Amino acid sequence: FAALVAGVSFVSSGEMVDPSAFEMKIEYVVSGYSGSTTITDLPVLVRLRGEEPSGFSYARCPQDSIRFADSEGNLLAHEVDTWNSSGESTIWVKIPQVSGKTTEFTMYFGGAGAKPAALDAKSVWSNYAAVFHGGAQSYANAVGNAIVGSVGSDKVTVQTAPCKVGGGINKSSCNYKPFNFTNPVKAGVLASVKNMTLSGWFCPDKYKNDSDTLGTGILACSRSAWDDANNKNGFALMCEAGTWLSLSIGAGHNPISKPATQE
Repeated sequence: FAALVAGVSFVSSGEMVDPSAFEMKIEYVVSGYSGSTTITDLPVLVRLRGEEPSGFSYARCPQDSIRFADSEGNLLAHEVDTWNSSGESTIWVKIPQVSGKTTEFTMYFGGAGAKPAALDAKSVWSNYAAVFHGGAQSYANAVGNAIVGSVGSDKVTVQTAPCKVGGGINKSSCNYKPFNFTNPVKAGVLASVKNMTLSGWFCPDKYKNDSDTLGTGILACSRSAWDDANNKNGFALMCEAGTWLSLSIGAGHNPISKPATQE
């Protein structure tokens, strides 16, 4: 999973969810945030598996019956990352405001009542320039804009499990060829943004032999795609000797190199 943050805000549909249209509901509390400021338009991950959370079952929950609402009953945008009725499913839900450890939202499912139309899944990521889930969705950008991903001729395959969230992208060869995506500046998505963040989960599988992962490309925005005064704007995230990550930017220097967090 990788995301580039852009400055676009979410616009609510203003549509309400009628609880009587559903058979079941599960209430959630976003309890992991301890900051003092309010976070707006935050994608929150919901995991479903067997009888977890309590009261859930796939038999009573067709995928197309799911809707989410905030504490006031407003319909929330959601995207099904992965759906596996015999295992774990993952769903991203956009929460308009997260403040403290008591932000609540509700998942409704089942029932034969008239349900509001689900909001466009791309709305979940309206604050982002690019989001790549991997897995069953392969290399599609969940945001749905002009930024596209590609793997070229390298040994990169879709991976369904085990992954930190849903599916992933598996790179079986240790070389400089990473997963590439279109430069967001050239695509016009971040044309007026001076700063951005890059986040994701990366798992090197050869910690014991540093030389196995030295200089292995993970993720890159091609420097040849956007030339700013011959400085070749772009970047590449590399695995450098085991648990070390480096970030190359501009003409190719490496201003950041630090141990990655191993989980």
